[in-house]
Amino acid sequence: MPDSVLNKVTGAREFHVTSADGTDIGCHVLGEGPPLLMVHGVAIDHSCFDRAKVPLSEHFTLYMMDRRGRGISGDSTDWTIGREFEDVQAMITGVAAATGGPINLFGHSLGGLCSVEAASRTEAGMVRRFFLYDPAIPKPPRSPALIAIADKLAAILRDTGDREKMIETHLLEWTKISPEVLARQKADTARWARRLGWAHTIPREYKAGEIFAADLGLYGNIQVPTRVMVGEQSHQGLQDSARSLADTISGSDLIVFKGAGHYGFTSDPPTFIAELVKFFKEDR
Repeated sequence: MPDSVLNKVTGAREFHVTSADGTDIGCHVLGEGPPLLMVHGVAIDHSCFDRAKVPLSEHFTLYMMDRRGRGISGDSTDWTIGREFEDVQAMITGVAAATGGPINLFGHSLGGLCSVEAASRTEAGMVRRFFLYDPAIPKPPRSPALIAIADKLAAILRDTGDREKMIETHLLEWTKISPEVLARQKADTARWARRLGWAHTIPREYKAGEIFAADLGLYGNIQVPTRVMVGEQSHQGLQDSARSLADTISGSDLIVFKGAGHYGFTSDPPTFIAELVKFFKEDR
């Protein structure tokens, strides 16, 4: 399996694996050095790491995954959250095989859940070190506000399929950005058009937490150095999730990203980069 392939259209390096259900899953590859697989969250794609990727690529070979349904990854009609776990597991195994493993692993938000589930099921020796930022681990009781937004998103998809409305609902009602910030985001027409392409993934990922309950005991299988970081301004559900994981994964620790919320890699890239480099450069 080659380390990466050159996309003849864009000139960018890509790495692809086939997931358990036959779906093609891709990563954008940048840099030289120890491999670092990065898994993004809800309502975004690999480009969420744009402000951090160049400095990070000076230390690592970044494998920035597009989760299924967006970018260079395929999709399936029978989506379940379990498929997402299989995708990350396939990518861990594939990158480790291509690079001689083990690899470093980073997961954010729902990508953190996918990474935890994948790491807990992956053969020992595939993952070297593991870093989680605001991992979204579904546990009862569910937030009534989150349930309401999930229902609203599902209704939009069912009744009109209005992709722009789904993105706006997520950003305004859950992420809580201002209308002014939303207008600036929409003004970046190329990025907004890319968002419209995977807007259909938002309702299903919101609903995932209603049909999936995390088994924290399973995460005790993770036996690699792990750091859990939570944004100081992130909402309480993510705060609780981060602390639960830090208490469950043996040998893990918890740090607080001071002054940051859920997207510290965008609001404060230097601090985010410094934390990742410091952790992944440690020897043990």
